[in-house]
Amino acid sequence: MNTFVMNPAFYNSLPADLQSAVDQAAANAARRTQESHDRQLQANIDYLTDAGITFEHFTAADLAPFMALVQSAWAEVEDAVSADTYRIFMEAVDRSR
Repeated sequence: MNTFVMNPAFYNSLPADLQSAVDQAAANAARRTQESHDRQLQANIDYLTDAGITFEHFTAADLAPFMALVQSAWAEVEDAVSADTYRIFMEAVDRSR
């Protein structure tokens, strides 16, 4: 698991080129973490499927009430992370649907 934590005041004190380097490193770490997670998740699904476990897959209509309830949380996530991190996160969310 890759975690990027930095004091906002320190980050804001960096020149633009270093902020960009930090943003790129954080985005790369998030991408690599997601790729690793996706591989492990698929391995777990394969293992459980081979053991006879059946997975239920929900339609968009099934998920709509839940998605409406959590919609406000996405704005909080977006405000809390960089634009690249949010984009990568939402791409992962979309892949999971």
